[in-house]
Amino acid sequence: MIPNIFISSTIKDLHHLRDILRDTIIDLAYNPVMSEHGGVGYLNPVTAAESCYISVNQCQMMVLIIGSRYGWKDEDGLSVTHREFKTARDARIPIITLVESRILNYKDVYDANRESNIWDDFDLMDDPRSVFELLDEISNLESFNAIVEFKTPEDARKTLKLQLAHFVGDRLSGKIPSMGENVRDILAEITTLRSQLTETTPELKAKEAESRKYLAASRFLLRDENAAYAHLINFLTDRSEHPSRAEHFITNSRSLDELAKHLGYSLEVSTPEVTRELLANQPKGKERLIYNSGGKVLVFANHRIVINPGLIERYNNIQMKLWETVNKTS
Repeated sequence: MIPNIFISSTIKDLHHLRDILRDTIIDLAYNPVMSEHGGVGYLNPVTAAESCYISVNQCQMMVLIIGSRYGWKDEDGLSVTHREFKTARDARIPIITLVESRILNYKDVYDANRESNIWDDFDLMDDPRSVFELLDEISNLESFNAIVEFKTPEDARKTLKLQLAHFVGDRLSGKIPSMGENVRDILAEITTLRSQLTETTPELKAKEAESRKYLAASRFLLRDENAAYAHLINFLTDRSEHPSRAEHFITNSRSLDELAKHLGYSLEVSTPEVTRELLANQPKGKERLIYNSGGKVLVFANHRIVINPGLIERYNNIQMKLWETVNKTS
């Protein structure tokens, strides 16, 4: 099947860029879906906007482009582009977000003083607060939350090709599993553990307490709200200096800081500006970047983790809840 890729953005101000990205997607032998090129079918009694939302669900990926315009708002105060993003998010469709560099510069100023009156009458954007809120919403996604900046249409074209190449490469290497694959793997592991717990041999009885703890940890990590953390932990343990003891460390650590140390990683808490600089000037060789979750947590080949303050606090809380859950069963 040839993948359908939905291109979402305001149209009038970005029509030239949309056409360039459409040609890029066609050159890669994928199928671009765009309302102005007949990719969206309009069926009565639904509106044109509703037809777009239906079309999003029929696609395998979305390319979201954000520029200076937020667009016309519906009765709920959301633009069509924002609705399309929410539709893709709810359907767990992978999203590549391309943002004009100047908009990210404005966003940095906005974050420094969100209450400033300048944003109420900012001539360079039609609705800056709504655009910035959309960017925050993207950044807070559990996955596919990377925001990639571009300066020119050619820059955007090259960036899209690179992002698609990374996505396909991760699919082929299994880093981005198909829907349900993680669930099946964990359930299979749980089934195995349950069968072990029903055995009565002395050897298995000696391991019963540890097995029960790991079973509880597996159930905890299976929850949707813990999916991003579970993905990171799985990545770290696969490359740990002590893989044979990974299960023990996961169930007995009270924070991500502690778990990372046990697994042989150094962990640094850095600002978004620092991680953005690391992404822009990635080291090579033994210090190369091997994991990136939306620019919020980076893992390098030399077992160095760089994570943003908000995320380390959240992940430390998740690990503490895991520890508490596990130790209730022991």
